[in-house]
Amino acid sequence: MSEGAIRKISDLVDSTYPPNLNPEAWLWRRCAKVCEEAGEVTEALLGMTGENPRKGVTHTQNDLVVELLDVALAALGAVAHLMPASVDPLDLLEDHTDMVLNRLEEVLA
Repeated sequence: MSEGAIRKISDLVDSTYPPNLNPEAWLWRRCAKVCEEAGEVTEALLGMTGENPRKGVTHTQNDLVVELLDVALAALGAVAHLMPASVDPLDLLEDHTDMVLNRLEEVLA
């Protein structure tokens, strides 16, 4: 991944919003996008497992992986939107991942 790719994606998404949009509405849009993408994960999972007998199997494991990655990008983009340009969301993710791993190791030790 190129340096600052998440920030660039986030800035491009932000550039599509009306310039006079209320900051709270702006934040709602960014966070709601994560939920929308999560819904697409559910759709792909249902389609991969053929859960809807009327539709049958409509998605592949790769479709599911792509949707999961879209959730991750939407979430990291929302983080980038919230943070100053000097903060790399991937650095925050790494710190958070380390914290979660340490917590799990302590609990499961």
